[in-house]
Amino acid sequence: MLTDISVVPVEAVLLGHLVLVCIASVLSFAVTQVLKPFIFKTCNEKANAVIRLVAVFVGGFVGWSLSYDVLDLWLGASAGALNALIVKVLKKKVLIVSGVIPTESKKEPNDERL
Repeated sequence: MLTDISVVPVEAVLLGHLVLVCIASVLSFAVTQVLKPFIFKTCNEKANAVIRLVAVFVGGFVGWSLSYDVLDLWLGASAGALNALIVKVLKKKVLIVSGVIPTESKKEPNDERL
């Protein structure tokens, strides 16, 4: 019957999902950092893609294992993907600031319509 339905406040659900995304992101980063040397040894050409794929899979697994819900699997996978993207962008910015990678000069496009 309908008397068995319990009402959960929306704030509690959102807070639970926020905590799940944070946990999935941190664990995805940690596991990826642990597995990174092994990935570089085994996958020479595609190592960066494999590292990002591992981050997404670990995030998805962590999200799913916390609640056994498909929505949390997708939230965890998106946390792993976001984690991989943020690490990539920050790493590139640090390398540019430190001078390892030269900055890209902005070229003016040639407009030959004149």
